Amino acid sequence: MMISPDSYISEFKDKPYDKLLVERDKLIRSIKKFEKEYGKEDDSDFVIVSPSPDVVYQMELEYLGKLAVLISEKFRYLKYDKRKKEQEDKEKEGN
Repeated sequence: MMISPDSYISEFKDKPYDKLLVERDKLIRSIKKFEKEYGKEDDSDFVIVSPSPDVVYQMELEYLGKLAVLISEKFRYLKYDKRKKEQEDKEKEGN
C-alpha cells in the first residue's frame, strides 16, 4: 500500500536539509531503475505484486515533486539564516 504524497512529505517536514537530499537521491535511483527496466520484463515469469511497479513509479514521481518543493523551502531558509548570521558577525566586528 502506498501513502498519499501529503502523508509522505509530512514525514520529512522536520528533517534537516541534508537528510532531504539523501531521500531525494534514493527516490531518483528507484525511478531511474524502473525506467531502465521498464518493458524488459519477461511475461512468462509474471507475478502479481501490489502495488504494481508502475504504481510505485508514479507515486515516487509525485513524492519527488513534493520533496523538491520542501528542499527548495529549506534551502531558502538556510540561505536566509546564513546571511543573517553573516550580518550579525559584521555588526559584532563593527562594535
